[in-house]
Amino acid sequence: MKKILLLLTIILSGCGSGMSVLKERGFTNEQINAIPKGATQLIVEKKVSKDALFDEMVRVLIDRGYRIEKESKDQGYITTEGKCCLQLSTSYRANIVFSENNGVSRAVIKSEWTANTGIAMYGVVAMPDWYETKWDGGQRTSIAFAESIAIANAIENAEISYK
Repeated sequence: MKKILLLLTIILSGCGSGMSVLKERGFTNEQINAIPKGATQLIVEKKVSKDALFDEMVRVLIDRGYRIEKESKDQGYITTEGKCCLQLSTSYRANIVFSENNGVSRAVIKSEWTANTGIAMYGVVAMPDWYETKWDGGQRTSIAFAESIAIANAIENAEISYK
């Protein structure tokens, strides 16, 4: 019985949370506590043109190892392909929409996560659905949301808010 409890403790201690991921990246408790529970979107605002913010976001995504699935600078959106984030069993993808108003550009990041496990039957692999990320401090959904925060924080001199 003690061996089982020890094994469970070791396994569970390897599972991170969104909060632990942000702490590892140097965020303070004050910064983490400022993220509203249940937030599903990050809003990045910067005093540059929409095109300039778009170009910087593309650079940030590519620097972080993302492949762009679809994008249009004219229509103002980027969708990334799914990519493992932090835990090998969790994939993340982002949908980012851009707008500009009075010299201030805005990028709204909505993201999704899925488990990297599929079920194979009769030679067909069924993959799980994608789910909206949300900040709740818990496991996969907050770990994926923490990736959105990391992307937003890589935009230099930008204001970040949550919705």
